[in-house]
Amino acid sequence: MWRVLFYVTPVTISVAILLLFVFALIIASMARHSTESPPRHMWKFLAAATAAYMLVLAMPPSGEIQFSTSRLVHWNPLHFMDELAAQGEIEESFGQYLTDGGTAHYSIEELSEQERADIQQATPTDFFAYGDPDQEITVVDSDGNPVAENQGRYVISELSVGIEAAGKPIQYQSMILEEKALNALLFVPLGILSYFSFSSWWARASFGPAVSVAIEAIQWTTGMGNVADTADVLANSSGHVVGVGLAAAASGLFALRSPDLRGQPESFS
Repeated sequence: MWRVLFYVTPVTISVAILLLFVFALIIASMARHSTESPPRHMWKFLAAATAAYMLVLAMPPSGEIQFSTSRLVHWNPLHFMDELAAQGEIEESFGQYLTDGGTAHYSIEELSEQERADIQQATPTDFFAYGDPDQEITVVDSDGNPVAENQGRYVISELSVGIEAAGKPIQYQSMILEEKALNALLFVPLGILSYFSFSSWWARASFGPAVSVAIEAIQWTTGMGNVADTADVLANSSGHVVGVGLAAAASGLFALRSPDLRGQPESFS
């Protein structure tokens, strides 16, 4: 899933925003030809989109669902700024969330039991990997016991990019920003649909953040994701507001071109 970040660039973001504005114009055109305000069929579109978001985003992207017993909440929505501040430092160890919802920690040197306990206290961790990046990597569970071979290969594969960079200056600043940009873009369509589904500005603005909070809560409570991140909620909410803005702009363009026929009686000749 994280490999998608390589395609998040200023150009692709600009193209995506342009296409989403075209989508907003299409929805605005449909709404202008409706006699209801808000159009009833927009509710159906919004309901279908919300169900899709819940199904896709609340579930792990991996085909194999693995439930995690550890739980963590990042209450500070700007905690990723600490990672940005570490740009350029030498990376000898790091922690990472896995696509199945688990967490893993890598270090060049094997950690002692106390060091593992300290890391567990700060962030519940399912796996610990250690070893020279150019040699064999060993993976153990949270108790320090070796894991099954296929599980070890999976963890190493997930950590491969970070392991390759071990011992070198940290250079993942762009990926952090790209992740937040992608999280925002994902919720722009929901903002567009929300604008045309509600007449209240409060409902239009709050629907996306509510869906984002629900997704984080589902991931956290079911164990399909062991962390609830308010930074994701902030990014999703920002994208949703952008979507509402695009929809308002598209609706305004149509209002300038033609009168609104919704709610007006039909004329007979």
